[in-house]
Amino acid sequence: MTNPPPIAKPQSWIFTIPIDVAEASPNRNLHHMARARIARVHREAAWLCWHKAGRPVARCRVRLDVTLYRGRTMDEFNALACVKHVIDGLCVKALTPDDSPTWVAHGTITQQTGPDYHRAPVVVITATELMEGR
Repeated sequence: MTNPPPIAKPQSWIFTIPIDVAEASPNRNLHHMARARIARVHREAAWLCWHKAGRPVARCRVRLDVTLYRGRTMDEFNALACVKHVIDGLCVKALTPDDSPTWVAHGTITQQTGPDYHRAPVVVITATELMEGR
């Protein structure tokens, strides 16, 4: 495994992904094929947002800050589990080569709720290059 190269100035990207991450909740009692379909849809939605953003590539480790816009709040650990496939779609052979700790640091997960997000939930991920030890 290679270490990321040194960088001069960190970059930051914001990705807005129009999905409801609650579909991927581990608390839902779904058939394994239905769970796999939801995972694929979430990965592809994130990858498509990365592609539409011009296919940026991180030059070093990135911190991912996630904001969930939904009609209702989720408990923190459920929210973390629900964004796994979205992060995979954004960070595996896309923004970063993989989602290992060498390339990805998980930042904050925050939630915004309101009636406006009940019918149109979205996930906003801010990826910021880290200048660790540089």
